[in-house]
Amino acid sequence: MSVRFRVFASGRLGDSATPRPINVLYELYRVPDDKAVVINAMRFVNTHTAAVPFTVVLRIGLDRPVFPPDVTLGTGLMLMEEEELTLTEGYAIWAKVGKDGDPNNATYADKIDFVIGGIERDL
Repeated sequence: MSVRFRVFASGRLGDSATPRPINVLYELYRVPDDKAVVINAMRFVNTHTAAVPFTVVLRIGLDRPVFPPDVTLGTGLMLMEEEELTLTEGYAIWAKVGKDGDPNNATYADKIDFVIGGIERDL
């Protein structure tokens, strides 16, 4: 049984260079088959000159919010989840940048950087 410390996912929410749309939940990371993980750090950084709303959910059949929905992150600030999440195969972290009815949604592309890391082991 191997155990590895690793970065599970990193990038930008609403990334114009990848198929990550604005104001639509999409998958950031899914636990692979035959694996269990402990996510011990999730970091989100606002690189925009204004506050940016975003949502992060744990999808396990039902969506369970990791942070309050449409949490707004101020200019240059970082939001960090330090509570560990223990997940097994099929669980996934989904996210979106922007919120329903916000006329500024188009300006949020490429503004929230993220890193999700932790420990992975074989089942």
